Amino acid sequence: GDPAYYKTVLRETLDATPTAVRDTARAWLSDGAFVLTVEPFPDYRASANGMDRSAVPFPTLKPQPQLPAFQRATLANGLRVVLAERQETPLVQMALLVPSGFAADRGGVAGTASLAAAMLDEGTRSRDALALSAELDALGARLNTGCGPDTITVSLNTLTRHLDKAVELFADVVVNPTFPESDFKRLQQQRLAAIQREKSDPNGVALRVLPRLVFGEGHPYAAPLSGNGDEAGVAALTRDDLQRFYARWFRPEQTTLTVAGAVTLEELLPILERRFGAWRAVSKDSGALPFEGLDASAPVAKRTSILYVIDRPDAAQSVIVAGCPAAAKREADEAAIQVMNTILGGSFTSRINMNLREDKHWSYGARTSLLDMRGERAFLCSTSVQADKTAEALRELKQEVLGMQAERPPTDAEVEKAVTDLTLRLGGQWETLSAVGDVMQQVVRLGLSESYFRGYAEALRGVTVPDVWAAAAHVARAESLVWLVVGDRARLLPELEALGWGPVTMLDAEMSQP
Repeated sequence: GDPAYYKTVLRETLDATPTAVRDTARAWLSDGAFVLTVEPFPDYRASANGMDRSAVPFPTLKPQPQLPAFQRATLANGLRVVLAERQETPLVQMALLVPSGFAADRGGVAGTASLAAAMLDEGTRSRDALALSAELDALGARLNTGCGPDTITVSLNTLTRHLDKAVELFADVVVNPTFPESDFKRLQQQRLAAIQREKSDPNGVALRVLPRLVFGEGHPYAAPLSGNGDEAGVAALTRDDLQRFYARWFRPEQTTLTVAGAVTLEELLPILERRFGAWRAVSKDSGALPFEGLDASAPVAKRTSILYVIDRPDAAQSVIVAGCPAAAKREADEAAIQVMNTILGGSFTSRINMNLREDKHWSYGARTSLLDMRGERAFLCSTSVQADKTAEALRELKQEVLGMQAERPPTDAEVEKAVTDLTLRLGGQWETLSAVGDVMQQVVRLGLSESYFRGYAEALRGVTVPDVWAAAAHVARAESLVWLVVGDRARLLPELEALGWGPVTMLDAEMSQP
């Protein structure tokens, strides 16, 4: 019980003598006693229920995940509210979704949105960061801020009995941030350090550079995937820049609040009107949303190169990432796209992972994925391989992507397995409050309907081989892929040039040519 007891331990350590250590060893480091405890197994008897043990049990019920009904309302100031009521536990989770994200940095300084989001809970007109944290702790509540490609999110988790007070703190952060200068300087330095860490890590630098290669210079999604921006831009930011960003994008009439938990709409709305009712947009007009007008179906601009290298001298492994633009999530064909991705690279038994890991033993894992964004998204292929197999791995990856559309179209067995994998995991998908909240946020963030998730299991079961083949041609467009390798240039360059994919372009971590 003495917080200063460490001083006593340090004093005893400093005062120890060889004689004292020997005496202690003789007293305690003896052979000791050996105790053997024997607990015989009980007598078991076979069950008499006649269970068939000749075959492995297989689930027969089709999972039918239950998603609560969404209730909608709009506050007097235009703030949209979506509630999913779930009374099993006395908790409420809410998330305020501001349509902006780091896509809103286009035309300004990359990293502004992310830093502005991080600064929201650093102080308000009535509370500094420490006071805010202390009040949240006293309630057992948790408040977080985050920034994605299309959305800044402010989230709150609280006990239902503390909802009114917790929402007061939540609204204070959203409506009255002050962006204190001292905290801004601290977070600015942290953000610069984070950028340096990204640039020192092969995977980090790849994900900084790839979006600009995939989407092209000036595109809203051409920023580093972390949203952290670049060092020069972040270093030049001021507190005024963050305030201007906030004034432009934080507008109640463009914003949606999702709420999930043990509260009714009749209980919730008066609290929200009381706490958020005075919120008004600071500026007159925010202009078009960052993701409006994007079209992934448009032809990709002709590239002078499709293969890029960032030098990591003496690297024992090479990081390989590839990507191309893909249409935003559409409800009609999304089930087929997910089945296609599962077969190609979205699961452990996928084609590219079985090829590079299980067959070739060149990699610990290879995968494909889709980055969900509101305007359009990116189809990605990624892996790390031993350096001497880099060129061969590139050839294998490209061949696997091409194979889905030509030489090796998906088979009935592959589609059946992928559908089974995807549907069987749905049974418990929305059991937790946070999972329900995530679904609600996806509906808002990606512009989906509730029916998309409610009918997703049946949509998966209806996917056919032709559907998957069409999805591969639509999304995994091999002819549009741009490839980036982070590895030892001196070792890799001759092999990469021998691939015959055109010129190999060298880049640095800021995507300039050295």
